[in-house]
Amino acid sequence: MVQKSIVTVIIFYFVLIVFLPVRINSEAMQGAEYSKNTYDEILTDATNDASLQLIKTVKNNSIEILAEGNKSNYQTMDLNLDQALDRFYRTLFLNFNIEDDYARQQAIKINIPIKIVAGYDSYYVDYWSMDGNGERWSDKKLYSTIDNENNLAIRFTLDDNVYVKDISTGEEFQGNRADIASKYPTSCLVDEATFNKIKDQVINQHIQQDLEYYTYEANTIARRNGWKLSFNTPYWGDRSITSIAFIAFMQGDVVQGTVKYNNFGYSTTKIVKNKSVYGYTNSNGVKLYSYEKSGNNLIYFANEIEAAKNGYSPDLNKIK
Repeated sequence: MVQKSIVTVIIFYFVLIVFLPVRINSEAMQGAEYSKNTYDEILTDATNDASLQLIKTVKNNSIEILAEGNKSNYQTMDLNLDQALDRFYRTLFLNFNIEDDYARQQAIKINIPIKIVAGYDSYYVDYWSMDGNGERWSDKKLYSTIDNENNLAIRFTLDDNVYVKDISTGEEFQGNRADIASKYPTSCLVDEATFNKIKDQVINQHIQQDLEYYTYEANTIARRNGWKLSFNTPYWGDRSITSIAFIAFMQGDVVQGTVKYNNFGYSTTKIVKNKSVYGYTNSNGVKLYSYEKSGNNLIYFANEIEAAKNGYSPDLNKIK
């Protein structure tokens, strides 16, 4: 009888040892998934507020972006990098309910070592500086590539506007892809689908390379400061950025259970696609511009302001 009781106790403890951790881990995983979804929402909300802050303007001189009632030219505007970053953190802390908890704020910040702003013709990276002076924005990083076959240096933008330099002749061109394509019939400028594919590849490669570089820098800083942190390089993937965007990459032990949070928030502004502006001289010798390709010796301008600065007036017969 005693022996039977001992066997029963052994079986009981065996079941307890084997199945209780499984149940606990399962409950923790469910809690982690709930927390992950909450963090996803918080991160998306913060990046959305930041992206809107990027395009708030003082000047009101064109009609290309509509955001919170303000209109501005997204091709030539200066992005509000610092204000956007501040808005990102404020929204983050508000949604985490840690507005007055400095220690937790710093803990959250440490888990977001890289932020990226994608602008019209370039992007910027917010990263930890190696000199120990906190975060800083990188210099402007162009969406550029070299077409070795045609010996061209190409700078892309978020729309069809492109900057091309002929390395052989030193000539430079700026304008709509289709307008420059005839000069280089074997380049990526000729076919719209190919152009967009190459542009996306170039932008994505630049971003992924910087994610690798700045993640390495973040891990170096973490080791130097004795932080028990190890960041993985985020995978950006194949994406098509068509609007100004604020992107934040968050990692760390911030959810329950055994699951590490590792995701990014990605929010864009709402952009009204810019119309190409063409300048020409009419039969009376008057310099005019419109959105139509009419006449000979057309000159491309990025916007109406640029056309006006070069002495061109709106063609009232074509612009109502």
